[in-house]
Amino acid sequence: MGLLNDGELIYVAGFVSPAALCEAVMDEYIRVDHLRKLASEMERAFGGYDGVVDFCGIYTDFGKDKAKLFLEDFTDNDKTGWHHVSGFDSPEDRESWLADREAHWENY
Repeated sequence: MGLLNDGELIYVAGFVSPAALCEAVMDEYIRVDHLRKLASEMERAFGGYDGVVDFCGIYTDFGKDKAKLFLEDFTDNDKTGWHHVSGFDSPEDRESWLADREAHWENY
């Protein structure tokens, strides 16, 4: 059996909730740089993965503990068991969230 090409991987990963993809990084099953590339492609193809891309940015820039805080703030359940990860609407929103959360970071 061969490996999946990028298009096939994007299709298959589309059946996994965005929060589960992020948790796979947190649990060290997937490398963050790989998920960031995959989520960027999924965002372009389907939409709805901007939060995963933002999660990967926080993880890369600030580490696992800050990424956990991001998931606590931006993950929700739509009552079907599908856990969505929302993202920042703009770079300014990201900066605002970082500034608001900075006081709490010493707890993580």
